[in-house]
Amino acid sequence: MKLLKTSIMSISIMLLTSTAFAGPLTSAGGRVSARSVYVVFNSIGGGINHQALEIYEAKKAEAEANGQVIMSSYVQKGREGEAVACIFYRDAAYRNDVIYAVAPVILQENETITEVYVGFDCNDIQTATKQDLTKYVN
Repeated sequence: MKLLKTSIMSISIMLLTSTAFAGPLTSAGGRVSARSVYVVFNSIGGGINHQALEIYEAKKAEAEANGQVIMSSYVQKGREGEAVACIFYRDAAYRNDVIYAVAPVILQENETITEVYVGFDCNDIQTATKQDLTKYVN
């Protein structure tokens, strides 16, 4: 019995240590099963990136028209238009459409103030993975 307990503890420790160092998933696709895209519009005194916001809204309207949106949210965070916008898709394959569309505009910003994350729903950006937008530009 003692040997069984020791073996189980050893396996548990191995599993914990093997996953602890894996780090966050920050590849272009992020988490494969993640079906939501957050676009965080920040401002450093000059307002948000309105061009990125217009592209985001157009892609959201297109996805809604195609029946691909389970839910969406837009939470205002500041006086200059700062907001956290999110689209939760029926199919994870559609999430990249909005990222590919906004990435070139965001990368043209003088400072990185607009960020994109991929997550599991629109309720918890803390568990979402920040995307490297250079991977979304052809």
